[in-house]
Amino acid sequence: MSIRLFVSSVCLSCVVASCVNKSLKLKIKMPKVKANTSSRLLSYVSEFGSSVFLVDQSVLFCKLCEVKVSAEKRFTVLQHLKTEKHIKSVNRIDKSKKSQQLLEFNPPTKKCQFNKDLCEAMLFANIPLYKIENLKFKAFLQEYTGKEIPKEATLRKGYVDDGYQDTLAKIRNCISNNKIWVSIDETTDVEGRFVANVIIGVLRTDGPVHGFHRVAEEVRSYFNIIDQLISSVKKAFLKAPTRSRIFKNEAPDIPMPPQPILTRWGTWLDAANYYCENYEVIKNIINKLDENDASSIKKAKDIFNNPNLKATLAFISSNYSFLSTYITRLEKQNMMLSESISVVKIVKEKLQSPQGEKEKAIYKKLENVLSKNKGFEIIE
Repeated sequence: MSIRLFVSSVCLSCVVASCVNKSLKLKIKMPKVKANTSSRLLSYVSEFGSSVFLVDQSVLFCKLCEVKVSAEKRFTVLQHLKTEKHIKSVNRIDKSKKSQQLLEFNPPTKKCQFNKDLCEAMLFANIPLYKIENLKFKAFLQEYTGKEIPKEATLRKGYVDDGYQDTLAKIRNCISNNKIWVSIDETTDVEGRFVANVIIGVLRTDGPVHGFHRVAEEVRSYFNIIDQLISSVKKAFLKAPTRSRIFKNEAPDIPMPPQPILTRWGTWLDAANYYCENYEVIKNIINKLDENDASSIKKAKDIFNNPNLKATLAFISSNYSFLSTYITRLEKQNMMLSESISVVKIVKEKLQSPQGEKEKAIYKKLENVLSKNKGFEIIE
């Protein structure tokens, strides 16, 4: 029994020794270590050239197309090189022979400056972004700029918001901590949708004064009966198609009653002059309307019954309607300084002529306005 055990132990030792010797002769196969992202991207740059691709951290960027390229697999990189956009970019560079442009690229972490400038130019020129898809227009831009023209969706999704933020930043810088004025006006677009137009400006104590508008506002404050007439007649025909048709049938050669803009007092003077010139016609049309339809009609009829109304309109027209004309003249661009000063002098002379209490108060308003503009006397 002891001999058998000895033999078995010897045999087992031989087997173990034999296995150990064989294992030393085997080639040990370890799993492949996947190359890290950076080295893989650098290999693409090395293979296809640094003039085509750029690596930024974990992004492979095509300089020619100015886009990010999927680089998980080599065949996706090859697919990009075979795209129509990339081929066109290569041909364009070769045709123009401007190899230096290859170095002027935008990093993938930044947006394309050309696309941003193009989007801003189109928006400022009021050109709809979808016009960029016009083949003739797109070919023209591509030919003469030497750039790949982006799609409308690229501009709309990637650059419109930037332009909006830049505009807000400019407004904030301009306003700073100053007090502001805001003017909001409602209008409609080509599709009939309501749109609010907003204008904002800075109130400055050392800025120019809109003197003539202030004087026109003063005129309005002294003639409340005319203000009520303009307001009531405007309301009588506002959003009233039936009454508007009656007006056009009765007075086809006369425009509809004006609707003055409260922040532009010259338009109020124009409205007063309108009623002076068309007094009898407007009065007859108002009298034909049913006062039970609207309170504004009844009020307008009561005002037209005022015996002093016609004379008051004639007084405003003869003494102050010229203000609106000169306001319009001063609003023109590129007017010579000497001409602007001449207009102010003419207005001063005209306002100084009437000698009543109201007239003197209105002229005093102009003097006060001009006296607050310290630079005007020097310029004059």
